[in-house]
Amino acid sequence: MSGRGRAHLAAYRPHGAIRDFTRAVGLDARFSAAYRSRAEAKMAIERYEEAIEDYSRAIAFEPRNAEIYALRGAAYLEADNPASGIKDVAKAIELSPNSAAFYAARGLGYAKAEAYEEALNDFARAIELEPRSPKAYAYRGWTYRQQQQAELGLKDVERALKLDDKSAEAYWARGEINEQLGRAELAVADLRKAVALEPRLKGAVQALARLGVTIRPSEAEVADAGLERWRVFQKGRQFIATNEEFPRLKINLEMVGKGQPRLLEWDVKKPPFAGIAVLRFHAGVVDGPKGPEDVEHAAVVDLQSSTVVSMEVQRQGEKLAQWTWDDGKLVVASADGVTDEFQLRQGKPKELPPQVQPKRTAEPGGRKPKTLFQLLFGF
Repeated sequence: MSGRGRAHLAAYRPHGAIRDFTRAVGLDARFSAAYRSRAEAKMAIERYEEAIEDYSRAIAFEPRNAEIYALRGAAYLEADNPASGIKDVAKAIELSPNSAAFYAARGLGYAKAEAYEEALNDFARAIELEPRSPKAYAYRGWTYRQQQQAELGLKDVERALKLDDKSAEAYWARGEINEQLGRAELAVADLRKAVALEPRLKGAVQALARLGVTIRPSEAEVADAGLERWRVFQKGRQFIATNEEFPRLKINLEMVGKGQPRLLEWDVKKPPFAGIAVLRFHAGVVDGPKGPEDVEHAAVVDLQSSTVVSMEVQRQGEKLAQWTWDDGKLVVASADGVTDEFQLRQGKPKELPPQVQPKRTAEPGGRKPKTLFQLLFGF
C-alpha cells in the first residue's frame, strides 16, 4: 500500500495517496514512514492541521529525526502558526546543527513572527553554511521588504535569481517588493511567475489576491470534457475542473488509467447535507483480469469551504461503489474494496426516551437539590 501511495504522490494524486497510506497505517499503526508520507499528501491539498497530526505521529516513533521536525515546522508556518513552526525547526537545528536549509526555514518563521533581528541572524548562518542557497537570499530579501528596506531586498533577490533563475521564492519576494514600491505590473508578473513555478506557494497566491488578480488556468481546455458550467483544463499531466460559480474551488481530476477525463455527473446534496456535492468523472482505462476496464472517480466536495473532502473509486469495470448518506455521515464502500467514512455535517442530537429523561427531584424537606457550584463551595 505504501509503495502505491508513493506512486500516487509522484503522479500528483494526493487523495489516492491518502487512501493508500491510511490503509498502510491501519495494518501497522507504528509505520512512521506512512504517517510522514500521508502528511506530505495532506500538505499538497492544504490540510495543514491534519498534516501536523500525522507528522506528530511520525515523530513519536522517530524522536531523533531532524527532518520530520523541520517538515512539521513548515506545516505550522503554512497554518499561520509561526511560534510553533520556529520551535520545531529549532529542534531540527539542535539535532542537525549544520543544515543551511533548517536555518533558512527558521529565519522565515522569525520573519513571519516579526522577529527580524533573529531572522537576519539565521539567514546569515544559512548563507555561511551554504553560500549558494537561493532560498536564504530570497527569504532575506522578503524580510528586508517587511522592514521597509526595499533596495536591500532587491539586491538579495537578484542574488537568488543568479543562483537559480527558476526560484519561485525569489520571484515571490521580488513581486512583493515591487508591490511595496508601487510597481503593480511588475509585481503581478513576478507573482504569476512564482505561482507557475510552484502553484502551492501560499505567499505568492495571497499577494496576487491582494492585488485583485484571479489565477485562471492558462492551459488548453480539454474538448468535450466539461459538464454544465464545469470546464476541464490540462496542466502538464494534470487535469483540473473549474466552475465560475465556485471561483475558489479547483478539483484535481486524479486519473489512474489511459485516456482523458470526462465529467459525468454533478450532484448537489440537500439538507442535512447542504453544501456537499459530488462530481463524478471518467478516470481512465486500466487493465483488468478480463481485459480493459473503465474507471470512474467521484470527488466529494464541501462547497462551504471550497475543498475536496475525498476522491472515491466509483466504478472499476463491473464493480460499483455503495454510498450511504445518513445523519450527517457518509460511508462509501468503494469499488476498489476500501470503505471510507466521513462526518460531513452535524448529526441530529439523540433524544432520550421519556422513561429515561433526567428529572430534577427535591431533597428531603422540599428543598431543591444543590448545584455543583453549591456543593463545591458550600453555598
